[in-house]
Amino acid sequence: YDAPVAIGILRGRDLVIEDANDDLLKIWGKSKAVIGLKLLDGLPEIIGQPFPDLLLQVYDSGVAHYGYETMARLERNGILGDFYFNFVYDPVFGQDGQVAGIMVVANEVTAQVISKMEAAKSEERFRNFLYDIAMATAYYETENIIISLANDEMLRFWNKDKSVIGKTVVEAIPELNVQPFVGILKDVYRTGVTYHADQEEARLWVNGKEEKRWFSFTYKPLKDSNGRVYAIIHAAMDVTKQVHLQQQKDEFLGIASHELK
Repeated sequence: YDAPVAIGILRGRDLVIEDANDDLLKIWGKSKAVIGLKLLDGLPEIIGQPFPDLLLQVYDSGVAHYGYETMARLERNGILGDFYFNFVYDPVFGQDGQVAGIMVVANEVTAQVISKMEAAKSEERFRNFLYDIAMATAYYETENIIISLANDEMLRFWNKDKSVIGKTVVEAIPELNVQPFVGILKDVYRTGVTYHADQEEARLWVNGKEEKRWFSFTYKPLKDSNGRVYAIIHAAMDVTKQVHLQQQKDEFLGIASHELK
C-alpha cells in the first residue's frame, strides 16, 4: 500500500472496506475511521451513483471493470463536489477460486478533465464566432484539409450545402482539385505561413455550369503552443463585380484611346 496510486480492498459482497491506502482515503475525503465499514456506510454519498452496482457486477461476474475519466460526486471537507477518475475494479479470488473481494485502483484526473472541458468550451465559442461572422469563413483541419466548419456565406460561394462538413476540400468541391487552391492550403498547413490573395480567379460549378469568379482571400494557419499547425482559417470576399467593372473600364479606356489615335 505504498504504491503511488490510490488502492484499496473491499471484502465480500457487502463490500467491506478491508484496507485503503492514504491516496485512496484522500480521494474519498475520509479518514482511516472508514476501515472496517461497509462501503455504503463509509461513503454514503455514492448511493444513487453507478459505482455500487458496478462493484456488485464485478463481484458476481468475476470480470474487471475499467472506468475512464468517470465523474463521481464525493464529499471532501464537508462539501459535495464533482471529481473525475480513471479506475479499475479488479476481482480478488479466494483459494476456492470464487470471488472474495474487489481491489480498487484509482487515479484522479479532475484537473485534466476540467482543462479539456474548458478547451472544448473555448473552441465552441470560437467556432460560433466564425460561423456568425459576416465574411465568408471556413475552418480546415489536418493536412488533408478537412472542412470542419463553413458558414452560410462560404457555402453560398461554393454553391454547396452543409453535407460538405467533414469532407476534404477535394471531395466536397472537386472542381478545385485542378486549380491551385488545395495545393496552397497544404503548403500553408506544412509551412505555417499565411497566404493572402487579391482578386484571384476561381472556377466553380453554379447551377450545373462552370462560372468564373474572383475572390480576395486569406488562408491563416492556427498553431498550438508548440508552434505546430492544427487548422487553417479561410476568410474570403467575392470581388467578381469589382473585377467586371474594372474590366469594363479598361475596355472602355482602351477603345477611347484607340479612337483618339
